[in-house]
Parts: sequence; structure tokens; C-alpha cells
Amino acid sequence: MKTKNQVFLMLLFLVGSYIIPLDINAQPINDECTGAISLAQDTICIPTTGDVNGATQSSFPFCGFGTADDVWYSFLATSINPTIQVGGSLSFGPVVELFDSCGGTFIDCEQGFWGDTVTIMTFGLTIGNTYVIRVYDLFGSPSTTTFDICVFDTLLSCNVNSDFTSGPTTICVGNSVNFINASSGAVSYEWQEDGVTFSTAVDVSRTFDTVGTYTVSLIADSSICSDSSGVLVTVNPTYSILESKSVCSGDSVMLGGGDQTTAGTYYDSLVGVNNCDSVIITALVVDPLPVVDLGADTSICNACSLTLDAGAGFTNYAWSDGSNAQTLLVDSAGTYIVLVIDTNGCTNSDAIVVDIALTINQSRISNLQSLIIYPNPNSGLFTLEMDFDKNTSLTIDLYNFTGQLIYTEEIGNVSGKYSREINVSNYAKGIYYLQIVSDGGVMTKKVVYQ
Repeated sequence: MKTKNQVFLMLLFLVGSYIIPLDINAQPINDECTGAISLAQDTICIPTTGDVNGATQSSFPFCGFGTADDVWYSFLATSINPTIQVGGSLSFGPVVELFDSCGGTFIDCEQGFWGDTVTIMTFGLTIGNTYVIRVYDLFGSPSTTTFDICVFDTLLSCNVNSDFTSGPTTICVGNSVNFINASSGAVSYEWQEDGVTFSTAVDVSRTFDTVGTYTVSLIADSSICSDSSGVLVTVNPTYSILESKSVCSGDSVMLGGGDQTTAGTYYDSLVGVNNCDSVIITALVVDPLPVVDLGADTSICNACSLTLDAGAGFTNYAWSDGSNAQTLLVDSAGTYIVLVIDTNGCTNSDAIVVDIALTINQSRISNLQSLIIYPNPNSGLFTLEMDFDKNTSLTIDLYNFTGQLIYTEEIGNVSGKYSREINVSNYAKGIYYLQIVSDGGVMTKKVVYQ
């Protein structure tokens, strides 16, 4: 318990018959550290008026020279570097001392002469801890005993600048972006992705394995203050597309950079709308051609008929006469062709030559001694040679494999040897049927253009 002789001035006020004593040197409520008045740490200095009148000395002064009749204040630290400011009245020389608690560790002190403003700029305080302030006059027993006190956030000059450059920030999944630090005034760095730290290096490279949008930030710290900058990274998807295709045997399809005719798996890359490659994986199936067989060339007698059967199980039939049934009834000489389509959409064809059998005393072409076609097969040009033993009128017809007449020539009376060169190079390669019609009958021969 501190003791001090108090001086009482008795002021007499006449109020009726009463005399009222007034003690002008009563001890302030914050004379002891345990009674410290709490101050709020503000963003700016908001002064609170204090007074040491009636105060007593708590302990030996750290900074002053007088009797250190002191008063106490406390504050809760909301930052690591608050500023404490005390401004003395006309003859008050403020001394300010800072402790981590009542009776605790001394931290700092500052002093000034009469009427000065004293400032303690702290650093390294613990946010959330309560600190105490001791205030008294430099020489003791000032004629003016009041002062203003405040605690506020320190506004330090921050010379750190966070900055960086980067590669393209719109990328495809699985790609990386390089970030090159261009900051100034910093001693340490912290790279963050969506607020989560992933590196403290100066420069970094970041790989993005998931589609999405990411904020990459750089926090540059000078140990006093920090600055941050950021960039948005957009990661676009790539696609793997599985496909299956089929072709008919002998056909081709463009896959894997070329025309493919063999079954297998082929890979192609396409650039999407975001410039990201998509891989198309195609399983190619080669379907066999349907098997159609009208049989060997044959002959029928006059007034007879023959049923040609293309076989069951096809989805479409197309005969050279325009019909589309599975079978075709024929009763005249000619070349008959059928085109079939199976369930895979593959096509194939076959042809048969039907002749009218000779009657007694009549040959196939009765006046034809010989017929030669050469070369056969050919490359688009062939020669027909015939030898007749008597005059005859002659017609030469050439049909393609679908039964379409592509060449015809009517020749008057012919006797002896006759030859004709026929050019089919302007037509598609394949099987053609040459039909000779004369007064003595009809003959059909197969010609192959390859």
C-alpha cells in the first residue's frame, strides 16, 4: 500500500449553515497498474485525456529523473506494430514506458520535455495480448498535470511491389505455366493457388492436371509489409473419343493419316475450339463382300425358260432388267447381271450368259468359222477378229457388268475375215460382255478390262 501525505484545502462554501470540504489531490483510479484504464487500438489517434494529479510512484523510473508519480493504461494489441502517442500539456514533460504486463518485462520507453508529444513505435507485439503503459512527468511535480494519450495502427511506408510475368494462361489440361518473379523490395515470396501456398521459390512452374479456372497469386514480403498480385489461369479439357467404323472389303477409309483397308485400331488428333488436341480412337472393321453366284454360263432351248437365283439373305437385289426380286425368269438369250446388298451395306455382283441352244442343222452362228478376242484381259483396248464363210448382216454390242449397253455397231453384209478394234479405256475397269448378233445366231463373250 503506497502512503503519501495528502494536502487538503478546505474550501468553504456557504450553503445554508454547512461547510463542504473538497480534496483536490485525490489518487486517480489508474494510480496502480492493476487499475489501468483500458484504451482501444484504433486506426487513427483518438486521444484520451489523462492526469497525474494525486498520483503516486509505482516503482523506480526507467527513463525520467523525478519522483515518477505515474498513472497506468492498458490496450489489447490488434496488430504487431501499434503506435503509442502521449502529448503533454504546457509544463508536462511526458515519459512513456511500455511493459508486457503488470510487473512484467520492460519493452520500451520514450521521453520528452514540457509540452512535447512522445511516440513509441512498437514492433513485434503479439496480436491478442494485453500490454500496459506507464505515464509520468520527466522531472516530477509539474505545474500542469494533464496529457493526451492514444494507441493506433502504425502506417509504415511500404516499398514492396509484387509483380510477375507468365506464359499463356489459357492452356490445355496437363500443360504447365511458368511464372517469372518481377517483384521489388521483398525478402521472401509465397506463391498461392486459390489461396493455398504451393511454393516459396523466387520463380515457379505450375502444372495443371484438372480442368477449371485457378487464381495464381504472388505475395511479396519485406518483413515490414507485403504486397500481392495475381493472374487467372483457365485450363481447358482435351477429349478421347472412341469410335468404330466398318468398310466393305476392297474399300478404304481415311484414318490415322492415310487410307486404311485393314482392320485395326487407328488414332487421329483434332484441334478443338480451345486449341486443345482431342484424340479420336477408331476401331476399324472390314466386312467381307456378299457371295452371289448365278452359276456358269448356260444355254436353253428355244421356247424354254430358266430361273436365275441370286441367293437368299440379302437386303436388296437389282437385276439388269430393273427387277428387284431374289429370282429372275429368263426365256431369251442375253447377259443377265444381278447386284446384291447385304446387311452390312456391302455390294457384290455376278453375271451369267444365257444362249439359245442350236436346233438341228443350225450352228450357234452358223456362218461363223472363228472368233478371236485379244488381248483378253486387256488395258482398255482390244481387237475382235471374225471369219464368216458367207455373207451375213452383223451387229456388235458391248455391255458393262450391270447390263448397260455402252457400245453398239451395226455392220452391213460381211463375208470372210473381219476385225474391229474397240476402246473401253474411258469406262471403269471390270468385266464386260461382247455380244455378236448375226443372221446365223447370237454369241456372247466375256471381256476383262483391268
